[in-house]
Amino acid sequence: MMVFSLSGAHAVALAFVYPQPSTDELARFYKTGYFGGNSDFDRGTDCFEQRRKSIEKGTLTGASLLANLDLIGLRVVEIGAADGALLAWCRFRGAADTVGVEFSEEAAASGRARYGPTMISSTVDENASPAGSVDPVIAN
Repeated sequence: MMVFSLSGAHAVALAFVYPQPSTDELARFYKTGYFGGNSDFDRGTDCFEQRRKSIEKGTLTGASLLANLDLIGLRVVEIGAADGALLAWCRFRGAADTVGVEFSEEAAASGRARYGPTMISSTVDENASPAGSVDPVIAN
């Protein structure tokens, strides 16, 4: 379990499922093409393109939950960021900096190329934590 202390709040913990999947198990699940339409549940759907279009339409998953937050000048971190579409939305809403943590290098690379956020391709552990302080942390 990782514990974070937040300014103005008590420590917040992030608990993992038990047993936590190994890196090999995660790699089998998030194999190349997972977000590009090769997964069982989204066969034939390019999730990257779908997320890009949902930004334009204002229907991006997670955006409605953040819509009332003043993001201007904040540093936003998203765990499980996929391609960083929600981070791009946060930048559009005034976030000063965005960092995504995503296990799939394919998704992280797509996000870097398409939207430009800092994307850390990693499991969620102490090594994936961005340096410095952050404002909201999103796990979508």
